[in-house]
Amino acid sequence: MTGTPIQRTGVVRTLTNSSVVVLERIAQIGVTLVATLVIARTFGPQTYGVWQAAQSIFAVTSALCLIVPGEVLLPRLKATSDWERLSVTLSSALVARIAFGVLILVGYGIALIVAPAALHGTLVVALILQGSIAVTEPVNGLSSWYQAQLNNVPVSLRRLVGLALRLGIFVLCIVMLGRPPLPLLAAAWPIEALVAGVLVTAMFMASHGAFRFRWTATELSSLVRAGLPVWWGLLFYALFLKADRLLLPHRMDPQGFGVYGAAAQLVETAVGMVILVTNTLMPRLIYHREDGRLDRTTAAGLLGAIAIACAVTSLLAPFIIRVLFGAGFTGAAPILAIGIWLAALAAIDTLLTGILIRERAFRVVLIKWTLAAALQYAIIAELFPHLGLGAVLIAYLSGYGVALGLSGYSLNRLHSRAEARA
Repeated sequence: MTGTPIQRTGVVRTLTNSSVVVLERIAQIGVTLVATLVIARTFGPQTYGVWQAAQSIFAVTSALCLIVPGEVLLPRLKATSDWERLSVTLSSALVARIAFGVLILVGYGIALIVAPAALHGTLVVALILQGSIAVTEPVNGLSSWYQAQLNNVPVSLRRLVGLALRLGIFVLCIVMLGRPPLPLLAAAWPIEALVAGVLVTAMFMASHGAFRFRWTATELSSLVRAGLPVWWGLLFYALFLKADRLLLPHRMDPQGFGVYGAAAQLVETAVGMVILVTNTLMPRLIYHREDGRLDRTTAAGLLGAIAIACAVTSLLAPFIIRVLFGAGFTGAAPILAIGIWLAALAAIDTLLTGILIRERAFRVVLIKWTLAAALQYAIIAELFPHLGLGAVLIAYLSGYGVALGLSGYSLNRLHSRAEARA
């Protein structure tokens, strides 16, 4: 490695930071998958369907809490080293995130009052899971300071402690009680959030004595206004990913939905891993070449590897479902065999989205997910009574088609304008 000692130290620090962040994300995905597999094998398809529906509602309400996203907060934290100014920005972000978290919890309370009794079990589990976000998002405001300094390692290590505690509580409940109530299992999530939140907050306060909690209405309003477009995009992306498990519980029998949920969970996990890997390679893919063009060799290698993984998963789908979920979920194998190919589309979309963000075409990203989600929900609502699960496949393919088509069209226009100016 060439360069001065300071440069080498910076490179090592950046690599270590990135590695630990990726490790934390993989651990989060892994623990979530383990938990869902244990619930499926312990309770069977019908109860597992309740868990899947609750997780889907939770995913959307979590996105609602991202009112001051990192894309807005980080540039402001990097822009100044004045702690009087930083205190106002961090405090205002905390107030916004706490307020939205409380608002969503109140919304859950209202939903429990007005919703049919049949939905209460699902809503209670989702409410308990949402408690974790009500804690996590404000603390993530403090974590953003470390992210702005490219020093996520201390935060990630403390989050991993909370994650280990969640897994321990979850396993203990299963071992001690056999078939514990789902709300009790869900309680492991807010406990994890509380422990990690206390550890991160204590670390921040101990090392940043200059911080003072001092928010202003002006700064809060500025953060919220700046964050609204990103918030909108994240919300509709969450709605897109969870469309099937938000709409199908009311259109399928509980047993059938639970079986479908098994395949959907594995597809979602695969999509999450593909997005993680693609984003990890993004510096190499779109920032490596001096002319700013896509590194086609790396992109082809990545997509080829994903295609091979999808093909193997498709061929082994019956074996995978039987081993992971058990004999009660064998009907999920054909769904997994077809649905796993959505991971390849997700990889292409993530790559195109990365290029759009590099070109600062944020509006295109927001528009494409709004249109994709709207089309997807319309297709499922209209065609499911006639085509069954075939309508779900058509909906996802159509949604990704809109997203990819709009991304490609927008990038072509951007390149044409750049060439015209040159």
